Order: sequence, then C-alpha cells, then structure tokens
Amino acid sequence: MARKTTERYVRYYTFGSTAAKLDRDARRATLPKYHEPAKRKPLAVDPVSMLGSAVAVMLAILMVVGLIQVSVTAKAVREAETQVAVLQQEQKLLQEKYENSYDLDQIRVSAESMGMIPAEEAVHVGVKPPAETIQIQQLGWWESMLLSLRQLFA
Repeated sequence: MARKTTERYVRYYTFGSTAAKLDRDARRATLPKYHEPAKRKPLAVDPVSMLGSAVAVMLAILMVVGLIQVSVTAKAVREAETQVAVLQQEQKLLQEKYENSYDLDQIRVSAESMGMIPAEEAVHVGVKPPAETIQIQQLGWWESMLLSLRQLFA
C-alpha cells in the first residue's frame, strides 16, 4: 500500500465565490459539538454564614423597631412641650390675676398691726459650730474610687 502524505497544499487564490463557500465550510468544521451540561451538585450552605445572615436580619428588624420608637417618643416630646408652653402661659395669667386681686398696702397695714417689723430692724443671730466638731475625712485613692463607683451605679 502506498503511503498517503499528510501534507495538504492550500491554494492562495480562488476564483469567484468559492472563497466564501470554503470559509463557511471551514467555520462549520471548527464549531464544537453541543454537549449537554453536566448535572449540578446541590449547593452546600455554610451554617455560620446562615447564622450571620439571620443575625443581620434580626438587627435590621431591631433597628427599624427602634426608629419607630424614637419617632413615637419624639412626637410625644413635641406634644409635651406644647402642653408645657400652654401651662406656663396659663400660670403667668393666673399669677397676674392673683397678684392683682390683693392690695399690698392693706396687707402691710394689717401685718404691722399684728406686730410685724421690717427686715432691716430684725436682729440676726448666727451660730458657728466649733472647729473640733467639723471633721474632714481624708480618703485614700482606693476608697475614693469605690465611692465614685458607688455613686455612679447608685
């Protein structure tokens, strides 16, 4: 048997439309055959990532609930501030009405008739305790720290 050569010679010049036809045939020959995709394995889920996702969702829910509570509290504060302003105005009006309902000169005359004396004429007596009764307590650094912690958490 005669041996066939594996070398093929290519013509570089073609006539007419044979080049396009050869080109189309060459593309068909080089296209890969269609293979069915392999069946995919089920995706394994990491329990730590699921736990982290669950914690993130819970924190998001808590944040939304907190924002709702803050908005409700802010609304209550605004209502309380308006109520305080109304009450302060009412108190001012009542104070003026109370002050205008009495005659101060008449009250002074009746008080002097009962024995009231002016504040300038009153005798003031002051008592100072002796120095021995005042004891200054000196605390060490440990006692002062414990005292400050007790006051902080009291």
